[in-house]
Amino acid sequence: MKIKNNILLIIIVLSSFLGMAQVNFSLQGPTSVSQGANFTIVFTLQADGNGSNFVPPAFNNFSVLSGPSTSTQTSIQMSGSGVVKSTVSSYGYTLRANSTGNFTIGAASISVGGKTYKSNTLNINVTAGQPQQGGQNPTTQGGGQSGASQQQEGQAVRTDSKDIFIKTTVSQRNPYQGEQVIVTYKFYTRVGITSIQRRTGSTYPGFWMQDLDDPNQKSPQRDEIINGVRYLTAEIKKVALFPVRAGELTIEPLILDVGAQYTKSRQGTTGDPFFDQFFNSMFQTVDNVKLVVQSEATKINVKPYPEAGKPASFKGATGNYTFQPEVSTTKIKTNEAMTLKFTIAGTGNIELVELPEIKFPVDFEVYDPKITHNVKRNASGVSGWKTFEYLIIPRAAGNFTIPAVPFSYFDPAQGKYTTHTSPPYTIQVEKGDGSAHDVSYTTIHQEDIKYIGNDVRYMKMPPYTLQKAGYSFYKSWKFSTVIVVLFAIFFVTTIAMAKARKQRRNEMLMRNRKATKVARKRLKKGYVFMKNNQPNEFFEENTNALWGYLSDKFSIPRATLSRETATERLSEKGVGEETIKEIVGIIDDCEFARYAPAQDKHDNMESIYRNSISIISKIEQNLR
Repeated sequence: MKIKNNILLIIIVLSSFLGMAQVNFSLQGPTSVSQGANFTIVFTLQADGNGSNFVPPAFNNFSVLSGPSTSTQTSIQMSGSGVVKSTVSSYGYTLRANSTGNFTIGAASISVGGKTYKSNTLNINVTAGQPQQGGQNPTTQGGGQSGASQQQEGQAVRTDSKDIFIKTTVSQRNPYQGEQVIVTYKFYTRVGITSIQRRTGSTYPGFWMQDLDDPNQKSPQRDEIINGVRYLTAEIKKVALFPVRAGELTIEPLILDVGAQYTKSRQGTTGDPFFDQFFNSMFQTVDNVKLVVQSEATKINVKPYPEAGKPASFKGATGNYTFQPEVSTTKIKTNEAMTLKFTIAGTGNIELVELPEIKFPVDFEVYDPKITHNVKRNASGVSGWKTFEYLIIPRAAGNFTIPAVPFSYFDPAQGKYTTHTSPPYTIQVEKGDGSAHDVSYTTIHQEDIKYIGNDVRYMKMPPYTLQKAGYSFYKSWKFSTVIVVLFAIFFVTTIAMAKARKQRRNEMLMRNRKATKVARKRLKKGYVFMKNNQPNEFFEENTNALWGYLSDKFSIPRATLSRETATERLSEKGVGEETIKEIVGIIDDCEFARYAPAQDKHDNMESIYRNSISIISKIEQNLR
């Protein structure tokens, strides 16, 4: 008897799923709320395809706080012909009841397959009383989506969900002014992630910032257990901050737009554990939701530089440095050049390091220093070296002294100042031989050098360059040749620029022509990942190859690329419905496989690879 009941239950369930192929457009919401309360209503469409031209009713006697918040669910269903996928779309509104009474929310309309369908109406009784959270939110999904709202049209909504969050870690919360602070942002999730996009980077008022991320290196993903819950984690951003002032400073939150997937099982009770487990695992829906996830603001207290023992040569250098002076020569003739170089190396705010003013002898012409630096940024922070190179030209003979140059920095690890001092350099300047036109200047101002250069002209010395009297370059064949060459260059340049503009206008055409080649190249790269047993990299590369092919081949901008836009453009180009369903199904399988158990990933890689190559060939044949 029990076996007969189970068979009957299977028939009833399969029959109900076969009925889902029909269009069902309904309105759900609470029937009673309190005046001033916020509540949610949802229009739900169940159909074979997506709806269009959604027209909401007039929400008389209610204030619309947000909406429509839309979501699309892909459900796996069983029919007599096998397993098929259908789409459930929802349009949610958050309303507020303004006055008491009995009110009716009218029917909405939507188009599916060229036909227009209308939903039911909803009667709501608004009663007087304390405002409360109005009714149960029909859009809340299973699988731990507490605290997360669904995607709103054209934007994402904020979430405080424990399923997805960002943790901010700072190396220290009480640094000295100018001391290096490493800030790490770590992403945690226990649901499927389809995309992560940085909406805004954290702002750092009061800090000088250096980015420590390596754009050529992906952050590794790891499992981490928090309070008995397993999360997939990855470092998404790391920066080095140098406080430029003392006091309490705030690191503003990092905000991300995250595409998440929540899986909901259809719960059923038959009295037979085997059949319950079978149906609950087989009949699942996947909600694709866009969320705004942000880290918490972090406050740190910055200690000022100690006044005790602060040297006069201190210019704000903070960290741990070495100081190396170097002079090119100590014996030189007038009007010849020499260099004085100072190299500072170490860990800290190296790019902000400065030298104190150096008092050179007045008979030395000194140019502004040439400053070069090499900054290294890695996970441990900022380090490197910086050089100051002075070009010096003595203009008078004699013995001169370049005084000692001090370099002071504050070492936060020891909490004290350190000063390195270069030795004084005695420079012996001999009178030149006159070939450089010895002139003695008693100033280092460049304006005086320019004035003297224009005031006195020296007699030209041999060898001489002579020309015939009456010779004019403008009447020579050389001048004519130059003119012809210039016109030729202008003509060729004009043609090249016109051709380049035409190529830029046809950029979409070029992408279209190369779409298949680029896609196959990416699939080959995915094939290498498959052979190296790297399933995550394989599915990611395979997904990007298919999306890139659709974008390039059908001129769909990446910003608007989605299953809906791709399906619409493929249909416009005459691609068959079965082929469209096949490529969308392969993309879905890739995305599902990225979050499947490890053993399932290995089994699916080879079939997905073969199907990806086959579907591109089918589309190309349909387009011919």
